[in-house]
Amino acid sequence: MEILESIIHPQSLQRIELLSYLATISYMILLSYLGLLLSSTLLSCMFNRKGKKYINSHYIKLSKDLISIPTFNLFASLGIVLLPLLSIMFVYAQIVQASSQLVFDNLFFIIFLIVPAVLLIYTYKDSFELADISRLVNKTNETESKKEEFNIYKFKSIKLLTNSSRLAFYLLFASSYILIAAITLISDSSRWATSNSISSMLFNEATLISFLYFLSTSFALTSILALYLYFKPNSNSDESNIKYQNMITKFFQNTAMIFLLVQPILYTVDLMSVPKVALSNSLFGISILVMIVLLLIVTLLYQMMKNNHIKYRGVILFLFIGLFALLSIKVQVAFNTSAQLQVKEIISVYNAKMVITTEQLGIK
Repeated sequence: MEILESIIHPQSLQRIELLSYLATISYMILLSYLGLLLSSTLLSCMFNRKGKKYINSHYIKLSKDLISIPTFNLFASLGIVLLPLLSIMFVYAQIVQASSQLVFDNLFFIIFLIVPAVLLIYTYKDSFELADISRLVNKTNETESKKEEFNIYKFKSIKLLTNSSRLAFYLLFASSYILIAAITLISDSSRWATSNSISSMLFNEATLISFLYFLSTSFALTSILALYLYFKPNSNSDESNIKYQNMITKFFQNTAMIFLLVQPILYTVDLMSVPKVALSNSLFGISILVMIVLLLIVTLLYQMMKNNHIKYRGVILFLFIGLFALLSIKVQVAFNTSAQLQVKEIISVYNAKMVITTEQLGIK
């Protein structure tokens, strides 16, 4: 891409280290929020459909609560997604240079998928507001003709807005998969020269395994965050509705436990699929820490389920943030190990240019 090529410059070792830190932070923000969007949207769609099918107000309310978790502000959501994504593109443009043009192209393509997806998610969220307005109109002393007219408008609008959630999920799913595929490819320098098509990047065993692990962490994160937000002090939750509280507590605890239990298996398989050029002692050390954190989370969650309380939800959420930090560090460590030769070449070019510049300044 010409835009990226125009900002590529040889970098010093210190700058490359700073860029690596920037990439790690960007991964932590982007992967966690994108996973939250994806899993919340899917679960919300499922409960919305189930609530309408069985005419269950609890399912409808749960659907609304789920989609409200990641949708606090439209511009903030776009910023949380776009800024880390652009940062990752910039970092790899400086470190990898033109070694893997396919990665840059697909990271840029994600923007055209994820922006409409976020807009559609907020549109879907507005459908619940329209439903609330409809119930309010039906309770007022309006004429039957006005109520009937509004109900027709409500039916068409809510159907349109609700259908937007499906398209949003498909776009988020595609964005997430392409992102994971790009991360998998960028961490394997041995494939940079041979992966010339998008099919070679998307359809391989390593990408599929990494994506399955990403999904498991996303659903677990959504469940844990939902428990924390709903039962936190001074929240807007309806404490009088005991039946609804019991339902969501059981659902989120079970969902979190299921996806947490499969993570050690998926992580181990994912680690086995890491290419030899990306393996290092640091990577195995991080993997041990990941397993320890997972064990702590599962233990605390089991205690909550066993004793029928939720007092550890804050600690579990904190540990999960630490887990995403470790996973982000793992991704960057794998890349740093894989791209050692490229980094050495860039530093050599930088040092050579600095020598020439110094000599020219000395002559002047």
